[in-house]
Amino acid sequence: MIHVYYGNGKGKTTAAIGLCARAVGCGFNAVFARFLKSWDCGEVHSLKKLGVEVVDANVAGQSFVLKLTQQQTDDTAKNCRDVFESVSRRDAPNSVLVFDELLDAVGLGLLPVESVVRFIESAQAEIVITGHTNIPEIFELADYLTHVAAERHPYEKGVAARRGIEF
Repeated sequence: MIHVYYGNGKGKTTAAIGLCARAVGCGFNAVFARFLKSWDCGEVHSLKKLGVEVVDANVAGQSFVLKLTQQQTDDTAKNCRDVFESVSRRDAPNSVLVFDELLDAVGLGLLPVESVVRFIESAQAEIVITGHTNIPEIFELADYLTHVAAERHPYEKGVAARRGIEF
């Protein structure tokens, strides 16, 4: 089945990690692909301890994607395509494939939606996709479509992200 967690609220990646941990605990194989994220964070260490392969589609230049040069944007798009194709080849029953922030990679034009749709339509694994961006072509194929909405967040009061809580 296809799971999509989207919206501006906190918890999309956390939900995907929880599902991944549950599946691995029941004997599934899992791969966790991170798009537009490559920083060191607690969940990566936890997933690796569980035996989950974590793959990063690194943002070229390690900057916010909207501040990249054209060459860095092109390099980032290639990284996204390469990681998507690599992880997609691991499609198999009793597997969970997580594509974290894939909706945003598609929304920014770094990954063609047609490639994602083709893969989803033939996937045998449990597929989990997260992000902020509404991509109707992907949403139509979702078996689980969960909107995560922020009603309040400490960031609004100037509280920075905290290690172990937000990352």
